Amino acid sequence: MATILVFNNGTGALESYTRSASQSMPYNIGGTLSVREFMGDESLGYTDTDTMQAWNLMRQEFGMPVRVDEAFVSISGSRSANHPQHYAGTAFTVGSNLSSSELEQLRKIAEGCFSYVHPRDERALSISADKRYMPSNYFLTSGFPTLRSGSKGNYVALVQEALGALGYSAGSVDGVFGVNTEAALRNFENARRVSEDGIVTRINWESLINMNSPPAA
Repeated sequence: MATILVFNNGTGALESYTRSASQSMPYNIGGTLSVREFMGDESLGYTDTDTMQAWNLMRQEFGMPVRVDEAFVSISGSRSANHPQHYAGTAFTVGSNLSSSELEQLRKIAEGCFSYVHPRDERALSISADKRYMPSNYFLTSGFPTLRSGSKGNYVALVQEALGALGYSAGSVDGVFGVNTEAALRNFENARRVSEDGIVTRINWESLINMNSPPAA
C-alpha cells in the first residue's frame, strides 16, 4: 500500500490517501492513471489537484491509452528525473507507446492542459509536461514557490524529504511546514552558510535539488 499526499488547490487543504498500486490515483477520472503508473514502487508520493485535473483533461481529449514513462520520483530515490517537477509530483513524461503523429497530437493537447510542455524535439520518443507552480521562484524557472512556516502542500513534502535525505530530519514527510521543518531548514542553512531565516527561497531550492538529484544517466 502507498500513501499519497494531495494538495487541494481549490480548498488549500492537504489530503492523505492510502491506495494499492493497482488502484486509481486520487482525483483520477475513468481509471486512466494508477498509483503504480504515477509513482512506481514508491511507498510515499505527493501531487496536487491541478496536476490530476490536467491529466484527466489531456486523457479525455486524447481518447486513447497513454503510457506513463515517468511521473512522481522521490528525490532520495535512484530513478532519475528528466526535470525537477517530477520530484514535486506535478510532471508527466508520457507517450513512448505512440506513433510520431499520435505523439504530436498529444503534444498539442497537452499544451492546452498543462502549464508547461518541454520544447518539441523531433528525436524525442515521448513528451514531458507539468503543472508547475506559478509564478516561478526557482533558479531554472521551473516554478518552485517560496515556503515558510505555515505553508502546506506537495512542495513542502518535497522540502521535508530533501532535507531528510541530506541528514536534516524534519520528522515525518507530511506536507506541513511546522516547527520541525523550520528547525531542519535552519540547520541546513547554517551548514551551507546562507541566510538563516527558515524560509525556502530560490537559493535553498537550488541547493536542495542539486545536492539530492541523482547523476544523469
